Amino acid sequence: MRRRRRGRHRKDRTLPLGTVFIMGAAAAGVYLTMNPIGASAATTDVYVASSGSDSNHGTLAAPYRTLAKAFAAAGPGTTIYVRGGTYYPTATLKSTVSGTAAQRITLTSYGSQKVRVDGSHLPSGSWLVGLYANYWTVRGIEFQHSPAQGFVCTSCSGDIFQDLTTNDNGDTGFTLRGDHTTDNLVEGLDSYGNHDPSGDGGNADGIAVESGSGSGNVITGTRLSDNSDDIYGAAAAGVSRSRTSNSASLTSYPRGGLNRATAPRS
Repeated sequence: MRRRRRGRHRKDRTLPLGTVFIMGAAAAGVYLTMNPIGASAATTDVYVASSGSDSNHGTLAAPYRTLAKAFAAAGPGTTIYVRGGTYYPTATLKSTVSGTAAQRITLTSYGSQKVRVDGSHLPSGSWLVGLYANYWTVRGIEFQHSPAQGFVCTSCSGDIFQDLTTNDNGDTGFTLRGDHTTDNLVEGLDSYGNHDPSGDGGNADGIAVESGSGSGNVITGTRLSDNSDDIYGAAAAGVSRSRTSNSASLTSYPRGGLNRATAPRS
């Protein structure tokens, strides 16, 4: 990988991130904070709609308007249902509240509705989402146009990320990082068009696993293309012990170049 510039959320290449299992990778072609006190007792469903109001009660009939408000109401056992539309946070969406193995926190689109979280209103250098929590399920949402990383999961354990899209962000689309990053599943990720202009295109991967320690992480069925650095960025020494299955060639390209890989989804 290339030399990183200072002053942004860059990849620290010094710490090992254990063994990562990459399966079925690539076909064609990662602060508003949850309130730990208020969220700890929450077990109900929460709804968000672009036509809602944060003064509502977060029900299906009276949904919240912002993801930040929904995050603040969530705790173990909560499912956040996001109605179709595009949402524009004005600060990084950040969570430090964990679910449990028996009571996961779920963030998902409502039914088959299309949900986009757009970072075009964020301050320069901001991530779109920063997750520092365990036992989350995030499903069926597109994260786009962040000034920096799209979705970053730091020191996470037992999280599930299914059928997400991270595209056209200002750095890596999806990132797993940090110590004790263990037993996470990334399944069916589409990550494309991520490009870091301030780094001359030398930093933005489709997905990166980096800077930390852990084991048991599984990446399967991803489709990664047209990212300006690597299709898959493996910063951790332990990644060299990874097992791949039905995987495309994961190739580095010159700084500022584009890349594409094809492989069947498992």
